[in-house]
Amino acid sequence: YSAVAGAVANIVGERKGINRPIDQLLPDITPEKKHQREQVLQLEFGFNIEEIIDMTRDAGVGLILGAPCPNYRDYIETGWRFGSNVPPEQQFGLMESFYSALDELRKGDLDACERDLRKLAAEHYFSPLHFWLGRCLEQKGEFKGASEEYSMALETSRAGGRITKGLKKAMRDAAEGNSITFVDFLPKFAAESPNGIVGRTLILDNCHPNIRGHQIMARAILAAGKAAGLIATDCSLDGFEGVMSKFTEDNLDWLPASFPKEDIANWPKPMPEITLDGYTAGMAEWLADYLEDKSPESSKEWRQKADMLKRGPAADNYGQ
Repeated sequence: YSAVAGAVANIVGERKGINRPIDQLLPDITPEKKHQREQVLQLEFGFNIEEIIDMTRDAGVGLILGAPCPNYRDYIETGWRFGSNVPPEQQFGLMESFYSALDELRKGDLDACERDLRKLAAEHYFSPLHFWLGRCLEQKGEFKGASEEYSMALETSRAGGRITKGLKKAMRDAAEGNSITFVDFLPKFAAESPNGIVGRTLILDNCHPNIRGHQIMARAILAAGKAAGLIATDCSLDGFEGVMSKFTEDNLDWLPASFPKEDIANWPKPMPEITLDGYTAGMAEWLADYLEDKSPESSKEWRQKADMLKRGPAADNYGQ
């Protein structure tokens, strides 16, 4: 989405006059700034897709539209972005209850954790509630329910650069309305992901695939292109697959597909795993900061909890 929006902003933005910077609505979370120049509203995104179709058709170029696959299991928005229905006076209560629910998850009381997170999610529009409910259900072996909660976490996220159902619908509608081949990569990625939930085994960050993910996309595009008569039937990926077979599994997990070698050492890298201790350490510090003036003694207790959590498995990824 961000790549398409950035490209279209440069190619057709001035011509149609529909691209406007809206950084205040969709914050730029991409470390590589040149990758994401301008961001657009969903309606404008749909207009841009239509423009791309018109331009390629006018030029006699065949087109396949592909909807990227998001990282569901291993990406959570950073910081605390409370929705509009979590007013300031309710935020402390939400965080305290949320922390308690995750403490139940830590202790292995999955039924209690599920009950409390469902109650909070019904009361508050807050993406991380759904994310951790997904983790809870996954531990219970309820993979379909976990997948639904991860998807809800993405849809309710206030972070920019997420591949939502609305963006995919805009692409699908444009493709169907113009008789253009459309490929949804999600089912392809899910079929090759543990428990059918797409995560860090195929996606580097929120949406950028590793080389294994690019292999899946290439196969899907090749099949769709052949079916549509856009790619020669004798075209294959055998050479690419042969080269990739020489890499170890560990290399494939992190190696980007299209970055200069000097960039590979810097970004993108595989995201640190989101641990329960790492996340709740951040929550404990938030609560400690909130209470610092109101109740110094309680603030001290929360600070001690945060320090204890940071000494555990969270040490490497605290603050993610």
